[in-house]
Amino acid sequence: MDPWRQIADWRLAVSFLESRPQVDAGRIGLWGTSYAGGRAIVLATTDRRLRCVVAQVPTIDGYEQGLRRVPPDAVASLEEALAEDERAQFRGEPPRMQAIVRDDSAVSAAYRAKDAIEFYLQSVPASLWEN
Repeated sequence: MDPWRQIADWRLAVSFLESRPQVDAGRIGLWGTSYAGGRAIVLATTDRRLRCVVAQVPTIDGYEQGLRRVPPDAVASLEEALAEDERAQFRGEPPRMQAIVRDDSAVSAAYRAKDAIEFYLQSVPASLWEN
């Protein structure tokens, strides 16, 4: 994910809301949780059109957060994998995808805890989300 692209998309969403006759442009707010909570803080400090912001358990330092999830001896190979993914996208290849949760240690995933797996894989009606 690219936080700066997400923030740019949110700016466009605010512009869209401002253009809607049923929206009071003076009362637009933003809510973000976890990583989105950290981005909500950035957008709230740089876009004066927002009148309120909720940052629920925000990730303030993504690099430090990543260090808690990635063992120190694996950081260099992860950074190289991310750089290679960007090179591949530059060549026109699709972005690399990774599962959010998985209990199989042979498959790359962000979370392996039982409670995370249960949460992310719970059935949600009309959801298009795919692990």
